[in-house]
Amino acid sequence: MIICRLKGGLGNQLFQYAIARRLSKKCNCDFKLDISAFQNDNFGRDYMLGKFNVIQNIVTSEELRTINLWFSNSCKGKLLRCGSKVLPYYRRYIVNETRPYFYDQNILKIRNNSCLNGYWQNENYFKEIRDILLKEFVVVSKLRGKNKDLADDINKTNSVGIHIRRHKGIQSNSVLYKKVVSQYGLVSNEYYNRAVDIIANKQSNIEVFVFSDDIEWAKANLNFTYPITFVDNNDEANGYEDFRLLSLCKHQIIANSTFSWWAAWLNNYHDKVIISPNKWVQSLLNIPNGIYPDNWLLLNN
Repeated sequence: MIICRLKGGLGNQLFQYAIARRLSKKCNCDFKLDISAFQNDNFGRDYMLGKFNVIQNIVTSEELRTINLWFSNSCKGKLLRCGSKVLPYYRRYIVNETRPYFYDQNILKIRNNSCLNGYWQNENYFKEIRDILLKEFVVVSKLRGKNKDLADDINKTNSVGIHIRRHKGIQSNSVLYKKVVSQYGLVSNEYYNRAVDIIANKQSNIEVFVFSDDIEWAKANLNFTYPITFVDNNDEANGYEDFRLLSLCKHQIIANSTFSWWAAWLNNYHDKVIISPNKWVQSLLNIPNGIYPDNWLLLNN
């Protein structure tokens, strides 16, 4: 059995599920999800995959005790970790991600009876099962009300979905906010203006749909000459509805955000144009192969 420790927001959970799904298929074994991290999440995030058509295998309390023992500072936990060091890191029970964002081909050598601990933000871990993920990363509830009206507008127009992340949810915590912004940066207005112009030069009669965790900021700072709709009817608790709508857009301009990365990756429109910031995190001097699919356009952010 493959176990994957879930953490982070919706986008990160999708990455973690995707690698576990790929490895379980490769190893021909079951996989389960450890969702215990959401009991004490510093950002107040919840397990979101329950809204999707995914395999809902959650670890049992007994399995969770085993996992927690391996991570604990107890004598037994330290002995377990010490004893496992005789094995290659990808053969141990706890397989930690060693180089975030970079593809590690050794991870695909993982065998049954492993627990994954990391974010695994690289499509090379799972692009071979794209057809499976396209079916499973679908919101199961029916579109209703304003969201259904928006979906209809998105489907009948040459829609461009724009995602803006401002980290509004943590702005009240100045220390945490500064740390996050220092690590990821904020994508500039110039990036969005240039990206819209690029798509407009490639496509005719575009209509823009804007999604953001700070939609009031977006309304105050975005000013395009094209028809524009600010999607402001979904709160954080049903952010999966924004995700569904963004993924329905025919084209996307994303932030350096796993949320909009997945909405774009799941886009199956035959003539899509996807534009992404070329700098995913501030500390990455080079772009690791696999962070961006080959057909995406990259712009300075």
